[in-house]
Amino acid sequence: MTIILDINFTEKVKISKVDDEGIIFTDGSQLGSYHDQDCCEHVYANWEDIKGETPDIWFMGFSIEGVSGSGLNILLYPNTLNKYIYIRLFVPCYNHQNGYYSSNLALIYTSAANITTTVDITDFVEDNYY
Repeated sequence: MTIILDINFTEKVKISKVDDEGIIFTDGSQLGSYHDQDCCEHVYANWEDIKGETPDIWFMGFSIEGVSGSGLNILLYPNTLNKYIYIRLFVPCYNHQNGYYSSNLALIYTSAANITTTVDITDFVEDNYY
């Protein structure tokens, strides 16, 4: 697995909301995904899969690991000085289509200062062609 995004906060944050668009943190920063959908496809990260698993803890940062062909591991760090202690959340990523359309999927992180980082996560999407 490969770390594809590493974020450290200046103050402790919590996850304030999870929905089908992604995660919103208490400092206002956001983590989500994007695919330019066409008529006969559905390429997405299933953020709502972690909705019931979201811990009610303060943390100082997180990393995202790409899991080839299946999704993303989000590693929440209560203390960024010790990244061996973390809470892992798995977000599955899917590509449902007939094979004609693009399977590109991007991970988008927007900081509280409105600075956006985009990472290609296409390699971590599970392909389901029909």
